Amino acid sequence: MESLPARIESLEGELAVLHHQLADPAFYRHPDNVVLVTKRLAEIEAQHAQAFERWEHLESIAAAS
Repeated sequence: MESLPARIESLEGELAVLHHQLADPAFYRHPDNVVLVTKRLAEIEAQHAQAFERWEHLESIAAAS
């Protein structure tokens, strides 16, 4: 459980970078990069959701003890 907050923070950092790239109009000049980044974004969002859900679950178990 101790490593989950760091993992979540790392994933959030990568999400921020990807969102920043996608917000730049110049980024869309390279369609291959857009495909790769949007695919990576979906992967990271899924990993973030899973890690956060796991962290909440472990927190609820710890609170119940």
